[in-house]
Amino acid sequence: MNVTLSILEYKDIIQALKDKTNVDLNQHAMTSLRQNLIYLMSSTKYSSPRVLIAAIQNDKVFLEQILSCIYCEHISLFRDPALWRTIKETVLNKITEKSILKIWLPEVSRGSDYYSLVILLAKNNLLAKAKIIISDISQTNLDLCRQGYISPSIINNSISNVKRLDELDNINKYTHTIGGKTFINRDLLKNTFAYRSDMMDITLPYNPNLVVFRNRMIYFNHVKEQKAINKLYNTISGGGYLITGIKENISDFDIEKKFRIFNQEEQIYKRYF
Repeated sequence: MNVTLSILEYKDIIQALKDKTNVDLNQHAMTSLRQNLIYLMSSTKYSSPRVLIAAIQNDKVFLEQILSCIYCEHISLFRDPALWRTIKETVLNKITEKSILKIWLPEVSRGSDYYSLVILLAKNNLLAKAKIIISDISQTNLDLCRQGYISPSIINNSISNVKRLDELDNINKYTHTIGGKTFINRDLLKNTFAYRSDMMDITLPYNPNLVVFRNRMIYFNHVKEQKAINKLYNTISGGGYLITGIKENISDFDIEKKFRIFNQEEQIYKRYF
């Protein structure tokens, strides 16, 4: 079936999502989100905008399915191994010299960066010294992260990355299998708290000194990108670190007196005091 979605129909769907969930996606980059909606329409019984809006209003399971795929998930753990090496060798050491690790992963999605981070902390005996918050608009995503579920494709794609970080390491050291499904070991997740919230609306119990927010602002329009930067500035503690990833460059935005570049190559920023 050839599914189409006009701009006006797209806007009607976004308004229906806002009315039902209070999640405002009007400043989300339209191209990627529209493609996701078309894919859902073509792969489910909700194959027209009118029927899709009715499902948003009446089908809680399908509504969660929409919210869980707002962002594309990374396809492996430790994607961009050079970044994780930099985090290990510089960022973590800088923070733990003076403080405990207080970490936030907004829009955590299915948890690839979250799992990578807790494994890295465990490898360096820092997990017990860390407080971690994950947040997302999807309860499904949060539940999967709290369970530690990891798909077989991500496991397979992660083997070489783990070896690039440590030739003697093995992804199986950090996972276990139950009923044919693979999970991150439970002891790696015990210092994590989950919040169901849009990052723009969340109120955290502490100001994090490390925020991992990789490749998420590419889904925002220019106005929301600046709002996200302001939110992060107002949330991160003075001297804290923001990791945006190599696809993001917030230097093009208003960051004067907010952030300075800490590592240009890996797009790591440090908040001014």
